[in-house]
Amino acid sequence: MKMLILILLMLSLGVAIWSENTIEGTQSIMGESADANTQYEKAMSYHLGLFVSKDYREAHRWFNLAARQGHAKAQNFLGLYYANGLGVEKDIAESIKWYRLAADQGLDKAQFNLGLNYYHGIGLDKNYDQAARFYQLAAEQGLATAQYNLGLCYYTGEGVAKDVSQAVKWIRLSALQGDAWAQHNMGVFYEQGEGVEKDIKEAYKWYYLATTNASEDDQYEFSKRKYSVMKQLSAAEVAKAEEEAKAITDK
Repeated sequence: MKMLILILLMLSLGVAIWSENTIEGTQSIMGESADANTQYEKAMSYHLGLFVSKDYREAHRWFNLAARQGHAKAQNFLGLYYANGLGVEKDIAESIKWYRLAADQGLDKAQFNLGLNYYHGIGLDKNYDQAARFYQLAAEQGLATAQYNLGLCYYTGEGVAKDVSQAVKWIRLSALQGDAWAQHNMGVFYEQGEGVEKDIKEAYKWYYLATTNASEDDQYEFSKRKYSVMKQLSAAEVAKAEEEAKAITDK
């Protein structure tokens, strides 16, 4: 009888211990003691409305938890939330603080966002040199939007010495990644022979790609440029240019 009671007691304790550990484990996953990656994933679920209702306030809370543990992507998102007043009161200074923390860790999107702030003078003194520097850091990591903006800096001479060949280089890299405005500007370069040898077929190729990727707002303007150069080409040249454009898209 004593043995039976002891066995039952041990079983009871075992269940109690398992239940407590399980609860603690669940709280670790769902609560504020979770690791930064889990918190970031939770934030993205609320940000995008994946498996939960979209909730910017909850997303902000989870991004904040992950960001304070040094999660660079969470820091950048937290910067975006403060910049746009998503789930929290708009605060540009706080936004810049989080962008900078993520940029210091080498996150390309945060470097680009800081570049934008410097370029437009949002929460910072307008500084084209700093804008170009941060665009360059992000562009060298392959961020298409940063490559395009850096190309524009070289074209206008803002923050860097004016250099059309460098402008073409960076805008081409962005265009090859599918940026519609970069593709449009490559068309302009080839149509006008600026920074490259004039080549109407090549211009048409880039305009064709730009219209394929353009937003609804840009579609009309891009299409006008495409059809204006199309008139200067033979049917065979048009077909060849479109074939080359599709080869870029299929890469």
